Amino acid sequence: MAYLLFNEDGVLESCVKEKADLNLITGVLFHFEDKGLLKQVSREDYTSVVSREKEATLQDGNIILSVPEINSFSLTQEDFQRDKDLSIGYVDTFLKKHSKKLATSEFSSLNTRLNDFKTALTNLDVSTISYPVTTRFLRYWFDNQSVEPFTNRYLQA
Repeated sequence: MAYLLFNEDGVLESCVKEKADLNLITGVLFHFEDKGLLKQVSREDYTSVVSREKEATLQDGNIILSVPEINSFSLTQEDFQRDKDLSIGYVDTFLKKHSKKLATSEFSSLNTRLNDFKTALTNLDVSTISYPVTTRFLRYWFDNQSVEPFTNRYLQA
């Protein structure tokens, strides 16, 4: 299972595989749970939303998944390298911003997973990929890598 966090207007705020990961960025997770803004979803729906193959909104307490209007595109090696570099930058900034909390036992698993993602990103050789890539960066990641990715949406919180 995975989790989608919405704001009070029903707009998706964050997506995580582990509920506890939200405690780092929200600090008051129970507040969102009490208001029905935290929703549990299948891994398949999570992957589709994270990969931006589907958009998630919250209407009357129910998750609405829809297909974005623009859903086909093509990534060149330069595009892929840019996405990789952006992700590394977001992970670095997130690790620095939350370093004190991530050093605690409560968030040690998250810290390890973030560092594993950063290492895997750093080690990804984009020159070995066949271009153009016709999926978004995170869909490619889910399909071809074993390390858990983190969304830029989560990392920018």
